[in-house]
Amino acid sequence: MQIHEKYIVLAKEVYKMVEKNVEVPKVLKTDCFNEGANYAPIANLFEDAYCVDVDNELVNKAKKAFPDLKCFVGDIRELPFDDEIFDVIIDCSTIDHVPDFEKVIIEYNRVLRKDGICLICTWVSLEKLTEDTKKWNKENQYFHYLYDFVNYLQFHFKILKEGEIYTDRKCDVKTDNFGKNMYYFILKKGGYKKNGVGVFRNKKI
Repeated sequence: MQIHEKYIVLAKEVYKMVEKNVEVPKVLKTDCFNEGANYAPIANLFEDAYCVDVDNELVNKAKKAFPDLKCFVGDIRELPFDDEIFDVIIDCSTIDHVPDFEKVIIEYNRVLRKDGICLICTWVSLEKLTEDTKKWNKENQYFHYLYDFVNYLQFHFKILKEGEIYTDRKCDVKTDNFGKNMYYFILKKGGYKKNGVGVFRNKKI
C-alpha cells in the first residue's frame, strides 16, 4: 500500500468517528499538493471541504480540478479562518514543511470545534537533531524529533490513536542519513497532559 493510500484509510477512519455526531462535517485539508491522489477520495467522504496552501499557483490548480473545493491561500502557522469552525483537520505531511511545528498545533487547536478530530501524518526523527541537520531535503521538509512532537501534542490534544505509516530506522547524523519514519496521530481537541511525559504506543498500520 502506497503512503497516500494509507492517508485515505486513516481519513475514512476519522470520518467514521465524526459522522455519528455531525450531520455534515466541515473538514480542512492542509496543502493542495497532489490533490488528484489525496483530495478526490476525501471529497467523497466530506461534503463540506476546505483546503489551504501557501502556494497561490497550487491553490488555483486545485480550484480548477475541484470546483466544489473551497481553497484559500494561507500559512498553516497562521490560518485564515475564525476560531472553532472545523469538525475535522487532515494534515498529510504538511506540518513537516515548517520548522516551528508548535505554531501549527496551536492553530489547529484554535480552528477546531469542541470535540473536533485532527489527523496528522508526518515525517519524524527518532534521534535529536540540531537546527543545521534537521532539514531533510530540497523541498524544505523537516524531521521533527518524535519525543518533542508527541510531548507538545499532548498539551493541546488527546491522542486517540497513533502509530507508524512507514519506517526506515537507519539513522546516521554524520552522513546526513536520518532514515525515513512517518507516523500518524488521530487527535481530539483538548489537551490532557498535566505532568511528566505521556506514553507513546508504537503501532503500525
